Amino acid sequence: MKRLLFLCFSAMTAMMSMAQPQPGYYVSSALDGKNGRGLELALRDIIYPHTRISYGELWNSYVTTDTAPTDSVPDGCTKTDLVYDMYAWMQYFPKFHSDNDHSQTGGINREHSVPNSWWGGENGNAEAYTDLHHLVPADGAANNVKSNYPLGEKTENDGLTLSWPTQDKYHNGHLYVSKDHVCSRVWNVPPDMQENFGDAAKVWEPADIYKGDFARMYLYVVCAYEGEIHWQTNYMFTSDNQNLTTIKPWALELLLRWHRNDTVSQKELDRNNAVEDIQGNRNPFIDYPELVEFIWGDMISEEFDLGKAKCSYGELPYSVDENKNDDFFAYQNGNSLIINAEGTVQVIDMMGRILINENVFTNRIDISYINKGVYIVRVIGRDVMTQKIVVR
Repeated sequence: MKRLLFLCFSAMTAMMSMAQPQPGYYVSSALDGKNGRGLELALRDIIYPHTRISYGELWNSYVTTDTAPTDSVPDGCTKTDLVYDMYAWMQYFPKFHSDNDHSQTGGINREHSVPNSWWGGENGNAEAYTDLHHLVPADGAANNVKSNYPLGEKTENDGLTLSWPTQDKYHNGHLYVSKDHVCSRVWNVPPDMQENFGDAAKVWEPADIYKGDFARMYLYVVCAYEGEIHWQTNYMFTSDNQNLTTIKPWALELLLRWHRNDTVSQKELDRNNAVEDIQGNRNPFIDYPELVEFIWGDMISEEFDLGKAKCSYGELPYSVDENKNDDFFAYQNGNSLIINAEGTVQVIDMMGRILINENVFTNRIDISYINKGVYIVRVIGRDVMTQKIVVR
């Protein structure tokens, strides 16, 4: 059943191209005073609703979300058709598509950073299955050997042994590179240590420069899909009878450490903006990294205050105050949106496109044909009133 969560919206400018969170995307009234599970669920109500793209559309999406900058490319590569490869090579990979080829020259796959088999794939949750916030381009061979192993990390004298890569040279689909330049590792976990890694026999370790990226992707999936997916593979996460997630202690320690040690990069900032342009939602742990601490970390007993939180994009040039028109309200009744104001009603998507533009004098408009996602309702009458709505 669709549900509407009503949040305030303070401005409608610059919707087509944002270098930071949309004005009103995060609001004090929804988040302030919360911590732990309460704060996580408040964030979920903001970030879960989004425009779902198809699995096939991922290729075109990568053109804007993951295309490598052209001012610096590896030897042997051209300056076109390159995407970031966070799995096999430290920087870039030729952009061509070969999902079913896992050989050394197999090309790029569409990879679920959080393995989709853990929650039942597309049948378990179709939105998570194509959510760009954790679906990235990945070298086919690296993706294949990563399998559905949990994250892990080798430390000195811990007994883990290298499973992949083992060859002296590795062909990334375009040219040979030393295995030292293959940025991820798969480790064998000895039986007497497997309980330290969720009973996994192997773990996957990304490069240090991407550990924070992956930690924030994993935490995004946990938060965005609370109550929506059931964890069927329990290496890192378990579900209760309400499909709320518990992160296993060993996994939480790892994710928190990676999040803290590898801070948000410009690559993540740019990708977060690009994904929002396509899906209409954001990864809050990129925007406000300290949210992680208030939900799972050292500040879990303290109350979050959006006005005091540090945004990765700098100070936001808008207010987080609620809509000052206290009399304006809207709610869903079946396939209709009920509002208590008369005038011209506009329903606008997060790309700035006006989907509905009607003169309303019956306080009711049909929204049956609107997909789940984030929208702005603007009523132009004696006053101009705007409100952000999330259609679920």
